[in-house]
Amino acid sequence: MKKILLLILCITGAFILPSEIKAQEVDSEFEDDDSIFDNAEDITAEENNLANADSEAASMEADLLVIPFKFYGNLRSDLGLVFGKRFGDLYKIKGQREKYASGYFDFENKVSFVSRIDESFTMHGTLCTTFFPVKWVNPGKSELYFDYMGGQNLIVSAGKKNLNWGYVRIFSNVDDFEDTKVRLTTNIVADSENSIIGSVTFPFSFVTATGVILYDLDNNIDFDNDDPPKVDQLSYAGSIEFTFLQASVNLYGRRSAADSSSITETNPYGINNVLGIEMKRTFFDYDIYLQNTLRVSGRDKLSVDDNIFTIGTYRLWDYFGFNVEVQNVCGIEKNDESTWRVALDMGWRRLGKDRDTKVVVQWRHDSNRYEKKGEWLDNCWVKFGVIKSRVMRHVDLHTGLQLYYRWDETPYVYDFKFASYFRLDVGY
Repeated sequence: MKKILLLILCITGAFILPSEIKAQEVDSEFEDDDSIFDNAEDITAEENNLANADSEAASMEADLLVIPFKFYGNLRSDLGLVFGKRFGDLYKIKGQREKYASGYFDFENKVSFVSRIDESFTMHGTLCTTFFPVKWVNPGKSELYFDYMGGQNLIVSAGKKNLNWGYVRIFSNVDDFEDTKVRLTTNIVADSENSIIGSVTFPFSFVTATGVILYDLDNNIDFDNDDPPKVDQLSYAGSIEFTFLQASVNLYGRRSAADSSSITETNPYGINNVLGIEMKRTFFDYDIYLQNTLRVSGRDKLSVDDNIFTIGTYRLWDYFGFNVEVQNVCGIEKNDESTWRVALDMGWRRLGKDRDTKVVVQWRHDSNRYEKKGEWLDNCWVKFGVIKSRVMRHVDLHTGLQLYYRWDETPYVYDFKFASYFRLDVGY
């Protein structure tokens, strides 16, 4: 009953919001660079037209033969070996070893369906099983939501749906820098993977306005009809995007739900807000984009805590592509020292005699120091990899090494990894 009420709440909230940016879901790994710009296939379910037949029995028999669903999926599984060595005193941390070797296995299977009842209503669902982490049903990657088109200028969506807003490509991946707050400023709806959402979008000729309401499923708040969630227990996000002359400008903001861990003397309610602007334009086939976000706390008295500025460029040729981003995080309220981040992805494809080899280079550098298992480390690494395609049917061979390094302390390289594994990747 609680989940049903959640869904109803989000749908209702979506209609009352003033205004989803087109999701730019981009894989930051060049392992799959062939698919970066592939448009998502629009899988249309067969229409379920209820026949107005004279015979009720004939109508029922026809309905039984029509299945208004399309099922599809993708399975990816890795099997191989990993070798590593830790330098300095890092391996002395409890549970760590100086040298290690182990088998490597990973698994992810997504089974999806789409049901298009008519031209206005579509239902989507995805059931995802993963090995990292081990989940029979991974809630973060599973979805169940509907899209409703109320004419050409109204789209309503609600349910469990993963959203991706913004033009930033690499720094929207929190796994690279372990900073959830920064992730929620480059993609202000990144926590939708753990939320029930409702959204309403108004697309016009050169303007798209979107509003979203989010309810975090992990906040452990119980409620019922007599005790619905309060305003401060929900998050709200909105954007308005203008597109003209091969350029896009987007204004966005978010008011996050109250968070007890954010309560301070200047922020007694634990309310965090985000305001920002971003722009993107293509120059001579180079995508240039920038984003500036202010992280604001408080409800009655607002204070600007941080300013996050990101600039990047992307270009893909037939055989070579790259994406580079530079980001600055400046603490304003506490006069913190600025943190600089650099990210680079580049790769070559269609190499070798059979045009079946890719070479991947990735670099991440973060001037910030964060604590990990009792040690202060720089989150900096370089990765080099080679992918040999189609060594067997549906199977590629991945081989690579990764170096983690410190910037100003010896030993400068503190962790080395080498891996080689087969990847089975099957769409069905």
